[in-house]
Amino acid sequence: MSRSTTSVVRGLLLGAVAGSLAAAGVALASGDPAGRDPVPAAVAVTAPQSAPQPAPAPDGAPPVDTGAPAAPDAPEDPAWDYLAALREAQIPTSHSGEAELTIAQVVCDRTASGWTEDELSRGIPRSQPTVTREQARTLVQIALRTYC
Repeated sequence: MSRSTTSVVRGLLLGAVAGSLAAAGVALASGDPAGRDPVPAAVAVTAPQSAPQPAPAPDGAPPVDTGAPAAPDAPEDPAWDYLAALREAQIPTSHSGEAELTIAQVVCDRTASGWTEDELSRGIPRSQPTVTREQARTLVQIALRTYC
């Protein structure tokens, strides 16, 4: 391919990627007055999976006792605990919870880097417009208590 053809193809591919991100609702934000990046609006995150269940015994076969204690009704999972606490506090959440889990991870990472709760809570309403400043403070506290 010629150099100009390569440039055109590269431009088309970059445009397609940007269009796909916009269509998927991924917002890119920058420009924090404090010189720090705001909390991202959305990043693809794998939703937590439940623990695998053993295969059922064949018909007529007695259950096999493995000697292991019975699994609790709900396994301890910080992601589920965090999302449940957000919903209990009436903080708006998405159906999948992916954006909220991304924010929780950012809260944990940035807290470890020395960010304060106030700094973190200021950035959340900019990336999650359905969350008020007060809800953002609560969200940060819930993330620190249940997720980090």
